[in-house]
Amino acid sequence: MASSAILRLSADTWVMSLPAATCHYNQSVLTTEHCAAGLTACVVDHSCRATISFNSSALADGSLNDVPIARVEHLPNILVLRGNGITSLGDLSADADGQPLQLQELTLVNQRLRGLGQSTTLPQKLRHLYAGPLKPHLIVHRSNLSGSPIESIHNLSFPTSLQSLDLSHARILDFTVSEASYLVLRRLPDFGANCTVRQPPACNGTLHAVLNYTLCVLPSTTTSMPPTPTILIPTTTLAPPSTSPTVKVSNASGSLASSTVTTIALTAAVVVVVLLLFIFLRRYKRDRWSYLDTVYKRQTTRLSVVSQHDVRFDPAIATLRLPRSDVHLLRRVGGDSGSVCYDGLWAPTATPVTVRQLRDGAAKATMDRFMTEIRLCTALHHTNIVACLGVFWSTSYDIAVVEEAMALGTLGGYMAVRAGDPSFAWTSVGGLATRLSIALDIAQALFYLHDDVGRLYEHLHTESVLVAATGTAKLVGFRPLATLHLAPIAPEVCSGGPARQASDVYALGVVLCEMDHGRRLEVEGEIGDDTMRDGLQDIATGFFKPAPTAKCPPEIADLIARCVAFDPTKRPDAVDVVAALIAFHEHCQRNTATLLLSTR
Repeated sequence: MASSAILRLSADTWVMSLPAATCHYNQSVLTTEHCAAGLTACVVDHSCRATISFNSSALADGSLNDVPIARVEHLPNILVLRGNGITSLGDLSADADGQPLQLQELTLVNQRLRGLGQSTTLPQKLRHLYAGPLKPHLIVHRSNLSGSPIESIHNLSFPTSLQSLDLSHARILDFTVSEASYLVLRRLPDFGANCTVRQPPACNGTLHAVLNYTLCVLPSTTTSMPPTPTILIPTTTLAPPSTSPTVKVSNASGSLASSTVTTIALTAAVVVVVLLLFIFLRRYKRDRWSYLDTVYKRQTTRLSVVSQHDVRFDPAIATLRLPRSDVHLLRRVGGDSGSVCYDGLWAPTATPVTVRQLRDGAAKATMDRFMTEIRLCTALHHTNIVACLGVFWSTSYDIAVVEEAMALGTLGGYMAVRAGDPSFAWTSVGGLATRLSIALDIAQALFYLHDDVGRLYEHLHTESVLVAATGTAKLVGFRPLATLHLAPIAPEVCSGGPARQASDVYALGVVLCEMDHGRRLEVEGEIGDDTMRDGLQDIATGFFKPAPTAKCPPEIADLIARCVAFDPTKRPDAVDVVAALIAFHEHCQRNTATLLLSTR
């Protein structure tokens, strides 16, 4: 079969085979034409001879998996395409006869799509579109994830019937839509899992926030300007010199001419004097304003420096601004030298939130650091990172970030509450599933930061991991409050070296070990300057070595040992940790009884 083909499908069933004389294909084509009676679609060769036939009215049963297709043009009601090599989408709004398509669900898995633009027209009755890059090693009981590396969605019109858009694991570099499509997207619950949307480098419209993503929204099409009228300049024809006789001027005429010259000279002198006065006054005012401008700049130098860091002047963050009156602070739950943390309530929907507010009287360096953290947390979009819901402010020194509330609190507190609970132990099915789920959530968030964002986390510990009411674990996107917990600090960092991805993996190994113990690991001397130095030295020299319990499953114990290896080069990457946890999860599903008996 050729490496590519053209998909031409309609909702109707074609029942007549056309004669070979009408065949104009030069490759294998999936089409609704040239098929035998009773078939929905078929693959034909260059002579229009059917080589593969389909009788599924929906074509959503996997029959089209891995069939080479170059371009999608016409579709039935529901269609699932996997591994077809599709590189572009055409007009999906009508079938081969020009009739409106009834397509309601389109799934594109592991395709080669790079962008969707104006050349793509979606059906008006489309309700579900799945088209995001899939990373197979991240699948854990999830469905409808796709594998098309889409990087651009530019001026694509989304129908008002759309109810879901799945761009899971996609990294969109340009998301530009019309005002009508913006209103459609704003109603959707999400864009799938682990979707990243970067702020477009250039936007000819305005930036708007949708689900904490920044989209470029183009203005409505304006009426075209009428053509510029052509101005015709008439041609002047010069008359030939007159042949009439010369007329002599009398003395009276000469006196009149002399008087006219005198009047013109006086007028010119007055004009020159006025111009000189005008120039003098203009120069005087310019010098005066130049002096005032210099004084003003000296007085506002500090404000100018502040504005370089001020998130209030960032268009992407300005779209996330929340009315201060809609955020109610209920109780203070923590704080440090730079910020205060509150439990709060988003009044319009009575939604519990967490509010981190810049502390009154904070130094300028603290304020700049706080605003840098706001930029970071608003740019992170991942299922396992606490979502930033918005920002509110009155001045640069009165600013706060609003995050989703995590009902079960920190992982450290969660483990303390469930300490001694048999249902949380490795020896119970529920405990095994809960621990694995939390471990995988943390590892996936770390993989997202390392691979997709290109950032280190640097402060991973059980207090920077929060647990939602559903049991989902999430990393704190905003830098968490200060902690004196030394165990998660990697040896190379304790020695004064720079943090690296391997340092984050070390901290992940310590967190896994603490989950195994059901409590946090203590390093001798975590309180006091002198004893803290001793604790850091114990870690730096390898004297402190996190070790799992005897009840820990061998696969998890081995993973912990690899993560906390003293040599950073011996530690796995975050993606390897994710793969190992998924492999163990699948092993548990197949051998649950045997595994639970081995841990007793």
